Amino acid sequence: GYFDFSGYCDIALGSAFLFNINLPWNFNSPYKAQSITDYWNRWNMTLIRFLKDYVFIPLGGNSKGLIRSCFNVMVVFFIYGCWKGSNIVNLLYGLLNGILICINKIWEKTNIKIPKAISIGITFITLILLDIILNFVTAVLMLILINPLSKLFSKLFKSKKTDENKYLLDTAVLSVPVVAINQLNNQLLLLFEETK
Repeated sequence: GYFDFSGYCDIALGSAFLFNINLPWNFNSPYKAQSITDYWNRWNMTLIRFLKDYVFIPLGGNSKGLIRSCFNVMVVFFIYGCWKGSNIVNLLYGLLNGILICINKIWEKTNIKIPKAISIGITFITLILLDIILNFVTAVLMLILINPLSKLFSKLFKSKKTDENKYLLDTAVLSVPVVAINQLNNQLLLLFEETK
């Protein structure tokens, strides 16, 4: 998603600028973020600003203690997951990011400073692992759905069971490492593109 989404935003910004309209920036090199909180301050900034102003702050923001602040973050990222798409993977994406931000808030309370390069690396690796986890969940959900659906179709069309179901299962299982490698490759391309 970064290149296409950021590209669309750049086209909108440039087109609006031709008509002397200044739109707000939506991305600020998110893969150079030093923490997951910093990442979300750089990624999809207009939506995050909207959720902060109209959900997070009305719920009490950070003013009612760490536990309430984490609850508010989880509500915001649950809504973000719903906005991203109404399926289990997008809800999981929102909730996992909410959990990561809560962990980041707790870490900030320790006042332990990490060198910039290391914190960027940790954040980057965390984002890659998050993508891999979500792709794995998607593949597992597909595996769970493929077998019952194939049985249903074989009953509906009264076809004899063939090795096709086994082929689909094997293909789905083998695709998990391929998807993971592809995600790692995409994230590394993003990092190198941003450092130019």
